[in-house]
Amino acid sequence: MSKIVIIPDTQKENIPEGKQGRFGFTYLHGKLETDCNYDCYNILNPEEHGFKLEDDSNYITDDENKRGIYPCTYNGKDCTLFLWYSRFRFRGLVVYDDDTEAYQYAKTSYENNKSII
Repeated sequence: MSKIVIIPDTQKENIPEGKQGRFGFTYLHGKLETDCNYDCYNILNPEEHGFKLEDDSNYITDDENKRGIYPCTYNGKDCTLFLWYSRFRFRGLVVYDDDTEAYQYAKTSYENNKSII
């Protein structure tokens, strides 16, 4: 499976209609957030990665079975989505793979099913 492509909200006008999806309560973090000038994002072609969109929405349906660590890319740079399920909804962080501090924070939050991030 190909890597998930991250599109920050500040650049979402470049996404074709119907080709985007957003996880509620998940955020860009660390140097990736700084590079994007924002913490909210969409992913390109979510259904190709096994995620279902809610009816009449670009939000991705919460599904505790989708908990996991997903390889991603932003502008050709490797990053990771740590996605977990807590308090009946997704939680998660996307960080650059080489941002050691942010990566460790995201990994620890994932391992502990942190409900507030």
